[in-house]
Amino acid sequence: LYLFFSMQSRFQEGLEAFGRAVTGLLNPPGGSPTSGRIQPDLVLGKLLVRQGSFCMELGHRAHGQELLEKGFVFLCRSGHRQETAFALIQLGGLAYDEGDYAQARQCHQESLTLCQQAGDRWGTARAFLFLGTAATQLGEYGEAQQYFQASSSICRELGDQILLARALNNLAIVHY
Repeated sequence: LYLFFSMQSRFQEGLEAFGRAVTGLLNPPGGSPTSGRIQPDLVLGKLLVRQGSFCMELGHRAHGQELLEKGFVFLCRSGHRQETAFALIQLGGLAYDEGDYAQARQCHQESLTLCQQAGDRWGTARAFLFLGTAATQLGEYGEAQQYFQASSSICRELGDQILLARALNNLAIVHY
């Protein structure tokens, strides 16, 4: 659902949908406790990070950062590597947008490590892409080139044309 809203640029709808999901998880109908079948930290963390991501897309930076950081805490507690890595990508994007490229690189490097440990190829490709953008801003063009090439290689394996286009575009900028 996150990818649908994100790819369609339906950020407001995504924000509202994930907000309702958070509210429903925290305040279930009838006040019944959360079922033992779900992992509340994992689910709440995923919802908050995605809600925060939509806030950021809509320009609500302070609230977005708050949601991302809260979600990150829940995901760390859950121990789920892929989701924690996703949160780190989002937090790194926030740092990047604020011009803190060293912090962005640190978040993306941690995300890369978690993705590789989890065997998450798509997450690994994304982490390489964002590491490349941080390296570019830091003037480390050789390093950026390696990251973009690694990302594009994985994207080709996965058949992800959208992420591949971003990696190749950034690689062209570095070459330029």
